[in-house]
Amino acid sequence: YDEVARRLSIHAGGFTSFLESNSMFDVSTDASALQRSVVVFRLKALATELQSALDLAVALMREADFDDVPRMEDVLLELRNDFRSQLLPAGHSFALIRAGSKISPVLAREESWKGISQYFFLNEIAAAGGFERAAASLIRIRSAVTQRGRLSVSVTADAQRLSSAVECVRRAIDRFDRARAVEATAPVASLESVEATEALIIPGGVGYVAQVLPGSRFSEEGHAAEVLLAQLLSTGYLWEQVRMRGGAYGVFAGANGAEGVFSFSSYRDPHIVETLDAYRAGLARYADGTGETTSPTEVEKAIITVVGHDSRPMSPSEKALIALRRTLYGVTDDMRQRKREALLSMRPAEIRKAAERLIDGYDRASASVLAGAKAVDAAAALMPELGAKRTVVPV
Repeated sequence: YDEVARRLSIHAGGFTSFLESNSMFDVSTDASALQRSVVVFRLKALATELQSALDLAVALMREADFDDVPRMEDVLLELRNDFRSQLLPAGHSFALIRAGSKISPVLAREESWKGISQYFFLNEIAAAGGFERAAASLIRIRSAVTQRGRLSVSVTADAQRLSSAVECVRRAIDRFDRARAVEATAPVASLESVEATEALIIPGGVGYVAQVLPGSRFSEEGHAAEVLLAQLLSTGYLWEQVRMRGGAYGVFAGANGAEGVFSFSSYRDPHIVETLDAYRAGLARYADGTGETTSPTEVEKAIITVVGHDSRPMSPSEKALIALRRTLYGVTDDMRQRKREALLSMRPAEIRKAAERLIDGYDRASASVLAGAKAVDAAAALMPELGAKRTVVPV
């Protein structure tokens, strides 16, 4: 392991990987009908070291020694411990993806890889000593995944070195098995019946409260209004109610156009029921057209913030990854332009309609609370559904 790390430091400026699942957009209809799940490998190297870095990266992708069970045990336990160490610093992320997994098949897959479910899975392997079985599974998965027909490659370089970089990549691709091209997409499946509200019990008094409800997709007319509504809620009503009055360290609202969900989450929150009430009350406030929603000035500020974020300068590596994602998931420039135009022309009345739509779908909302047992007990006295589904998270 130390020798591989040494060689990576000599030839590469970085080599990482991650899993990702996302809905795809049918360009002919602008409808999200399929989902694609990928493993992304990212390599950075100087032009003079690119071929050596690629050779090493491909060797790691195709020839890593999964039969080294002691090393496998170390890696899996380290991964489990990484999840454990993030439960409190990133509790809002765990709660948010857990809530989203109940209404989105794509987010359900993401949660199985990156959420509490994955932490439970790694704990099961550690408790049962199933490291040999895990190694055998990884060998089968690698054989299926690392096929040339599955590869999509993005190359980023300066103009003078782009041709030579592409040639290096082509030589690296030749080392993959020449299997037939495979279907890399899958229909979006419906979720089985799940509890809409659950409590995840962790030690201590800190809490995280997430709620997700159906929203508009990226290509649909209402998505731009929901993006601005989320910005207004995060910096206005929710900030005042949950952060300033409630004492939470942070509160957020967001519109995920890829999966068609609208979300709320709080960070290090001493309250549960009050925060959930504030989420709905915030939407109701905007649906009624009261307060900030009647002010074109506040809407204009939100537009400037959102459009400014989309237009911010990016590094070449950021641009490359975003371009690859847009290609993989079918996000076209025309779709992006329509969203930008919708944002720039937004009026308070359209944001009010977005809030009304979200309120109408509130009966399909799901919530996940990550908090201590005492806080959950107190909340369950007011919301019995929080006591119906309780899961202790071992830390």
